[in-house]
Amino acid sequence: MKKKVLYSGHSIFEDNYRVGETSTRKSTSKPRKVVRASESFLAEDRKSEGSKPRKVIRTSQTFLVENRKSETATHERRENKSSVSKIYTTEHEVHNSEIDTLRIVGQEIDNKYIIKKPIGHGGMGVIYLAKHKLLQKEYAIKFLYDKNQVYNTDDELEQRFISEASMAVELRHDNLVEVYDISKYKNHFYMVMEYIEGETIEQAIAKGKNFVEQDVIHVLHEVLSALQAIHEKGFVHRDIKPSNIMINQNGVVKVMDFGIAKDLSKSENLTQPNIIIGTLEYMSPEQIMSTDEVSFTSDIYSLGATAYYMLTGENYIEGNNMQKIRAICSGDFYIEIPGISAEFSEVLLRMMNTDKKQRFQNAQEVKEVLALLEKGRE
Repeated sequence: MKKKVLYSGHSIFEDNYRVGETSTRKSTSKPRKVVRASESFLAEDRKSEGSKPRKVIRTSQTFLVENRKSETATHERRENKSSVSKIYTTEHEVHNSEIDTLRIVGQEIDNKYIIKKPIGHGGMGVIYLAKHKLLQKEYAIKFLYDKNQVYNTDDELEQRFISEASMAVELRHDNLVEVYDISKYKNHFYMVMEYIEGETIEQAIAKGKNFVEQDVIHVLHEVLSALQAIHEKGFVHRDIKPSNIMINQNGVVKVMDFGIAKDLSKSENLTQPNIIIGTLEYMSPEQIMSTDEVSFTSDIYSLGATAYYMLTGENYIEGNNMQKIRAICSGDFYIEIPGISAEFSEVLLRMMNTDKKQRFQNAQEVKEVLALLEKGRE
């Protein structure tokens, strides 16, 4: 006898893992309180009722996530929501019409690459699609922003760019965007990367894609595999979030952007004192409080917050930056997601435990629990 399937909804990965199919079926499950089952397959028991994070309804004075609203309200929030806050400027906002800040489209770079068009921008630069003259192969090339266009000190920005490239070239994994080279063109540093045909999770959700539990587990498995490769080198990514996770046309997940990654074997010498670096909505408490406390479990926390966003289209905290910081660091938030199994809810709760010692301690632990969850459905 087959066991009961614990998820609901239609997977966007079902048809040859093609990304781009918007689900037409909605979960009819009512929002429910996330509770740790006494028969939980996780090792940690439920904490006492007195220590349970309290639920706060969104008002002008409060800042935590309220009950999930109707699908209409959710859609309106997605349409009207601005980009997430930055505590430290890790992304330079450029209007799409002005994305070609270097005015190099159509130019030949270092007698190798023909710049075809700008395709994006991130924390430190503009990304262009380019074609290698001899190989006739397409690459993504990230150019460091013009020094007059950013608020960071010139030296710090260049050091971070070089650091990103030096860490990325050491990594080779099917779930990581590969970096091949770094060079300079007319005093502008650039980085040659693998070109991925696909879209980020953030882009997919903005287009109305619906990720159900089995989709999220698929993505988690592949991101966790990428994190294993990163962590084995002694690096912490520090910027796992929906806009840094791509899904290509074959459904393969790719993690990208090492702009603020940390090498645990080296002391942090780029971040200025009293500056929080990263995207707040996906940062762990220890990343907010001290760069010295960041560890592999910090990436696991960020991945849990990303999974929440995939399932709901919303961040798990709201309010101004100080309100968000208080909620994250105190653990005073409540996770409530309709249409997912209690077991998977427990996985997310443990990934996002405020105490990093109570989280999964490495990516392999999470993968093993997810495998047990999936085996139980067979």
